[in-house]
Amino acid sequence: MRDKLDIIEVICPRCHRIETVYLPFKAPPRCVACDVRMVLKERLDEKIRA
Repeated sequence: MRDKLDIIEVICPRCHRIETVYLPFKAPPRCVACDVRMVLKERLDEKIRA
């Protein structure tokens, strides 16, 4: 049985660009427009099915 992946949305505090990333990650991603570390916006509760 596959484990559920944790999916989160991160947002740029400066330009409000939103990206979806999978946990775990080593460091929060940087915004491609502002080069600022993105912050957690929301944890998505979706199941990934193979």
